[in-house]
Amino acid sequence: MEKPEALPHISSLILYEGGKPIEELQRELGLKEVIKLASNENPLGTSPRVAQFFKENDFNSALYPDGSGYYLKNKLAVKYKIKPENILLGNGSNEIINFIGQCYLESGTEGLFSDKAFIAYRMSVEAVRAQCVVAETADGFSHSLENFKKCISNKTKVIFIANPNNPTGNLLDKEELLQFIHEVPKHILIVLDEAYYEYNNEELYINSVQEAVSRTNLLVLRTFSKIYGLAGYRLGYAIANSEIIKALNHVREPFNISSPGLKAAEIALDDEEFIDKSRKNNTEGKKYLEEEFIKSHIEYIPTFGNFFLVNVGNGIEVTKKLEAMGIIVRPMAGYGFKEHIRVTIGTPQENKTFIKALNQVYKK
Repeated sequence: MEKPEALPHISSLILYEGGKPIEELQRELGLKEVIKLASNENPLGTSPRVAQFFKENDFNSALYPDGSGYYLKNKLAVKYKIKPENILLGNGSNEIINFIGQCYLESGTEGLFSDKAFIAYRMSVEAVRAQCVVAETADGFSHSLENFKKCISNKTKVIFIANPNNPTGNLLDKEELLQFIHEVPKHILIVLDEAYYEYNNEELYINSVQEAVSRTNLLVLRTFSKIYGLAGYRLGYAIANSEIIKALNHVREPFNISSPGLKAAEIALDDEEFIDKSRKNNTEGKKYLEEEFIKSHIEYIPTFGNFFLVNVGNGIEVTKKLEAMGIIVRPMAGYGFKEHIRVTIGTPQENKTFIKALNQVYKK
């Protein structure tokens, strides 16, 4: 029987597997309460200002959203002291990663990333039949910029670097990173993914925004899905030289950001009180979890994100046991960490509940 056939390479592409919905886990296991610590969302939820706005206002859902993202881009431009033409909005930063693959990669070219990096980079490279080149980590967990340099060839077109890195939580030395950026050949696009930027002090970073707008080969990714608490609205953005933004806009679909998403992001940018509260919760939660891991002799990787990579002996087995107790975490076998889980830093009570459960199911 004849049927349409997808291109041969499609079936070999890696699938992104999301976590199990809270409601489904409750139904399957008969649980009344479930804590989700699997996707690095903000445990404090969304800005109260955003919630209040949507309680009091509505949108004409019959109208398309502002396809240019005019107000949000102008607000971001003021925040970073750049021009709106240096900004691209995406349906999450993942969509922009796909745009990059479509614009800069093809068969016969190479996309370079670390062997312990966000899986979306590989997906973007493979989708356009480009070659994935993987730079080994220095210690099994951390990016090695020296190894990145060794992997650069005359076919390299894009380099993806997450800083801090997901799922390990490592942060690169800012002087080493700046030197690396300056040394990379100008025809190679460097993508600096800073999804967890807001969780740390600015002095730990290079001035990536100004570097991006002043250079011809650097693009910075940031998101509203993490500290801003807008993961459900799916909104990320890129900052780069206007020529790079113009190229990416050629493959951006019309109206790729919803009207509620645009408005929520505008409001969230102004709620400094919520951002400070979220950062404080993360800092205190990080300290508590580190102390508990040490107390229980559990190995973990020090983090600059809102999550920990934790060695529990068997990540899949421990994940299942925790799920049975109403706690959702993410096993990391897909990243080559079969012994590990990744756990989001939650509220104080969520962190205590997680530690109590982990100590019950894991014995070193």
